[in-house]
Amino acid sequence: MFDENEEYEDEYYENHKDEKEVIEGYTVQSSVNVGNRRIIYAKDETETMEMPYMKCVAYENLLFTRYENGVISDTFEEIMKLYADEIRDAALVLEQENEKRGASHLPPFRYSDLISDTDKNLVGKVAAINSKYLLNGYKTMPYQLFLVTGGNGANENHYGNACLCNQLYTGQETRIERYEVLGIVPDDKLPDFARVTLEKLREEKTRKGGER
Repeated sequence: MFDENEEYEDEYYENHKDEKEVIEGYTVQSSVNVGNRRIIYAKDETETMEMPYMKCVAYENLLFTRYENGVISDTFEEIMKLYADEIRDAALVLEQENEKRGASHLPPFRYSDLISDTDKNLVGKVAAINSKYLLNGYKTMPYQLFLVTGGNGANENHYGNACLCNQLYTGQETRIERYEVLGIVPDDKLPDFARVTLEKLREEKTRKGGER
């Protein structure tokens, strides 16, 4: 059911990957990913606005990007200080979240820990992605784990890369690419939090199936 949409998404990405990101007339100059947020500095490249500088925070999912905490100013230095403060605050939040969940103390899976995914159908399996594809601050084992639910890239003889899935640390629906997958996680190596999330996701799927 996802084939046509995924092909369109891949084609759209290839055609638009070099375009500049513009937010309400402000063109993004730099951004930093910290945890689940992207802190942005942007400016008016037309040099016609009274308030030419802007900082904001972006939250992204499969469907859209949501921008919050936007501030505009006529002073570059003010925006730079706010931009830096936003990065620091996001780093503190990420540190606290990882300490609370114990994520900082779980090293990522290595290839030798996993079952090879070569020529295998990933649907219904827990895949671990290579930690090199994780954002800084997320390069630990809990953030590697995804329950694959569909997509062209999940097929045995896949001709695409998109794998639709749930991130097992948060349960959030997302997408990974087949080339990011390091391997399949054996059941006996799943951490307790992943087992709990898996059970919840499967119960939800069963419940929705019964509602149809």
